Amino acid sequence: MMTTKILSDTDDNKIWIELSNKESDWRECFKVVVRSFHDDPFYRSTHPDPDKRRRFIATYMDWLYECIFKDDRGLLVVIKRQDATGDAQIIGGMANTVDEDTDASDDDTPLREVDAEGWKRHSQRDEWEWSQYFPKLSKVADKVNTTLMHGVFQNIDDGYRGKGIGTRFVMESVKMMSDEIVRRKRRAGLKNPKPPLAYCVCDHQRARNFTKKCGFIEVAEIKNTSPLKNDQLARLWLFLYPPDDPSWVDLVRKEFSYIEHPKL
Repeated sequence: MMTTKILSDTDDNKIWIELSNKESDWRECFKVVVRSFHDDPFYRSTHPDPDKRRRFIATYMDWLYECIFKDDRGLLVVIKRQDATGDAQIIGGMANTVDEDTDASDDDTPLREVDAEGWKRHSQRDEWEWSQYFPKLSKVADKVNTTLMHGVFQNIDDGYRGKGIGTRFVMESVKMMSDEIVRRKRRAGLKNPKPPLAYCVCDHQRARNFTKKCGFIEVAEIKNTSPLKNDQLARLWLFLYPPDDPSWVDLVRKEFSYIEHPKL
């Protein structure tokens, strides 16, 4: 698996995105996740202690690798940068998933060992959130005869934020992943397979604004009625990657009784 796209190419700064299934790339990308999600409103609420939060996010990524990423259950696009010396490093990435190892998911011992109370808050919020949108999205995916592709994370190191890299990388990354799912379906013997119904969820306003800016389509706004809520986590917003068939957007919005507000 090797699909790449150049984002920037100068003598002293080459940046590109790359679809990867290498475990080493997953592990390097997880390190960026730990740094960039440490001050995320959700993790600050679930794991208030900074040291525990850092250790929890690292452990959580390792746990997710076993549950939803390993053995082609997940898809990863990494952002790589090469400087004038020729050294390359991962400065960000995006991960989606299409499957789950339920046996691995059932064993949450590593997470409880790091922060039992934090994991309780975290998992309660996850269960509530999942119940709000997953059944409805699954209904639509079944209706249009395709699979769901769930956005798990996208991030970029702090030193590269605000330079337009993220907005260029996001949509191209999802397209790479969607195309890979179609290739897998063809290899499995399906004729004329449909792309997946790709979606992501935002739980605070800054993430919502960024996702809109990238070009995703907002299809639902859900009031937070979970046990974990504060001023920064008052809503959930659900977004779709623009599908080839625009009717998919209408089907999802109908499930959530969502009305798009006209732009002023």
